[in-house]
This record gives sequence, structure tokens and C-alpha cells, in this order.
Amino acid sequence: MNNVSNGHCPVQFMFKKQYKNLYIGHMHCAALGSVPVVVLVLEGGHMTLNTAYQAIKTETPVLVLAGSGRAADFIACAYEKPLVTSIS
Repeated sequence: MNNVSNGHCPVQFMFKKQYKNLYIGHMHCAALGSVPVVVLVLEGGHMTLNTAYQAIKTETPVLVLAGSGRAADFIACAYEKPLVTSIS
């Protein structure tokens, strides 16, 4: 999704603009009505982490492909090995 040539990510910016119109896991489509939405994380960078975080905040499902690299692997690792909050 990211096109980092010349420091720009135009596809991701267009997606984020459209994403802001989503509400709790559904998008309205004139022809189909309410359509389920899921965020798919394959590889990615810091902007992908932010997109996944925003999806989680709105209860939109996030599907992460572990082993695809970078942000996806970071999220998968954090999910599989949660932070220990107390020391014995």
C-alpha cells in the first residue's frame, strides 16, 4: 500500500481518507447497503501500525499475516507474547 518513492505514500493517503468514512466494521455502499470491512496487514511500516491501531479503536477487525515482515511481524509478536505487567 505504501509507495515511499520521493517520500510520498499517495495510495495510503487516499485509503485513509476513505477509511475515515467507515464506522465500526462496516462501510455503506449505495448498491449493496452495509458492507463488512476488515483491515489486512501485510508487511508495512509505522503508518500501517497507525492504521491498524485506528481500526482496533473503532472495533474494525484487523487480520495480520505473520511472517510477511515489518509491521505485520511486530503486531503478531506483540499479540503472541503480551507484555508482562508485574514482576514477581
